[in-house]
Formats: sequence, C-alpha cells, structure tokens
Amino acid sequence: MSTEARSAEVDPIQMKTEFADVNETRKNVRVEIPSDVVDAEIDRIARDYSKKARIPGFRPGKAPARVIKQRFKDQILHDVAHDLIPRAMDDALRERGVEPVDTPDVRDVNIEEGRPLTFTASFDTVPSFDPGDLTTISLQRPAVAIDEDAVNGALKRSVVTLLGWHALSVDPAASVLEAGRGLERWADPGALSSLERAYADYDLRDVARALWETVDLFDGLEGETARRLMLERALDVAELRERLAHIVRDPRPRATLWP
Repeated sequence: MSTEARSAEVDPIQMKTEFADVNETRKNVRVEIPSDVVDAEIDRIARDYSKKARIPGFRPGKAPARVIKQRFKDQILHDVAHDLIPRAMDDALRERGVEPVDTPDVRDVNIEEGRPLTFTASFDTVPSFDPGDLTTISLQRPAVAIDEDAVNGALKRSVVTLLGWHALSVDPAASVLEAGRGLERWADPGALSSLERAYADYDLRDVARALWETVDLFDGLEGETARRLMLERALDVAELRERLAHIVRDPRPRATLWP
C-alpha cells in the first residue's frame, strides 16, 4: 500500500456536517466533502485501475488518466463513494461524540468529479437516562448448594472419559468405545477394580465413601494418562479434595488411591 493510501485511511476527512434531531433518539446528518478531497480520491483510484486495465492502443499501465476516468467512470465513482462515505461518517460521529446503535442509513448520494460529494444519513442513538443514586443499592450473593449426587455424577462421567484416554495412552490401537460402552473389554483391569469400589450401596455413608473413591480413581487416572501423553494436568486435585471436604467428609479409614 502506498504512503498516499495509508494517509487517506488515517487522516480525518475535511468536510461540513449538519446534524438535526428527528426525535429524542433519531438523528439526521448531512455531509459535504470538498471537491478537492473527492478529486484526489478519484485520481488515486484511477491510478490503481490504470495498473490493471487493458486498453486497446495502450500498453498495460500506460493509458492516460483521462482515458481511464472516461472508460471506468461509474466504477471509479462507486469506489470513491464506498471509500469516503464510511470514513466521513466515522469522523463526523466521533467529532460529535455520538454512538449509533446500528449502521447509519445513507441516502441522497451525489458524486461527480470536480464537485463536492454530498449525502444524508439517518441513525438511532441510545436514549439518555438517569440511573439514580446507585450507592443506595445493595446486592447479596445467594448461597449455592452443591448436591453430593451432582458432584458424584460429574466425576463418574469424567472418570469414564479418562478410562478411554488412559487405555489409548497404553495402547493407541485400543478399541475404545464412546460413553464407556464395553469398557470391561478395553479398560485397565486395575482401574476397573477401583471403579467397582467407586459405586455405592444404598446408604449415606457408602455414598460418601464411593464419592471419595471416585476422586481417588480420577486422580490416579488423570496423573498416569498425563504422564504417558506428556501433558500438563488440568485439574488441581488438592483443591478439589479441599472443596469436597466441605460438602461431605471422607469416611474411609485411609484412601485407596489407584494405582
């Protein structure tokens, strides 16, 4: 991109603007861009066309600007408007300190070489409002109750996923199926043994025990799988244990961490 093109993109456009309030939120703006700015943009785009256009009787890139402007007049004027109008709208709104809620509706575009480019745009703004004294408002965070079954279920699903990753880390050709189907055929025997202990009988103490067995199994599976695949462990198991201890105490005499 040429220095001239970069300057045209960065420098604010010199123009005249007239804003009018249709109502509290609807605004109109009429914009007039001076002819010298328009002509400079026409010349720049015409030069770009000249580099690519094939005109009979002229070598590529050697056709006079007058010929290029005549032959590609409509396309050049379209490109000039397409370039100048959005930039002019951005500059006008920024200078006015106005932020529309949607893309302005542009109409009544007039553009010719040697004449100013004029157009009108309409847009909506966010209505002003007074939120009042916010210091009088107090917020309270509601207590969040974490159910043992929810924690247990989430851990069980994660353990089944980890069993598959663990099996693949041991044997990349292992026939692992989704959702733990047929895991007795492809999962590690030691992990399966621990998985049996991770399911509870129908009493509250054994539910707690099974939950902590699941945590141990998850910890062991994740650690060994991460080592085999040379990955970092994503879960802070120590923090998980600390949080879980606030929900349900570990009733086991000692942990049965696998493996």
